Amino acid sequence: MDHATLRRLSFACLAALPLLLVAWYGWWAPPRALPLALVLAVALAPLALALAACAFELRFGLLLGGIFALFYFSHGVMEAWASPGERLPAALLAVLSAAQIVLLGAAASAEKRARREAAAGG
Repeated sequence: MDHATLRRLSFACLAALPLLLVAWYGWWAPPRALPLALVLAVALAPLALALAACAFELRFGLLLGGIFALFYFSHGVMEAWASPGERLPAALLAVLSAAQIVLLGAAASAEKRARREAAAGG
């Protein structure tokens, strides 16, 4: 796959994360001890920052999203382990986060390879 397609897939994973979090905390397992608005604000703020950065420069926004995805991956793994009732959304969070990171790395490698081939051919 070319780097543009890999970046689009990475962006799709990044864009799916807030939808999953809203479904998780808003419907699947609403928070019991804290207000929903607070939980969503804290959970969605890093993703909103990364998605806003994507609007200005896709590569930087995806990199920022990849850094934040490390946190979401860890959170998903911990919740899947600790909360059997929330195992499905937690596992989805971990998978989407890992996919975003892997696709971002694959896009960077593909772009570097394309540049090397263009330099060697030209």
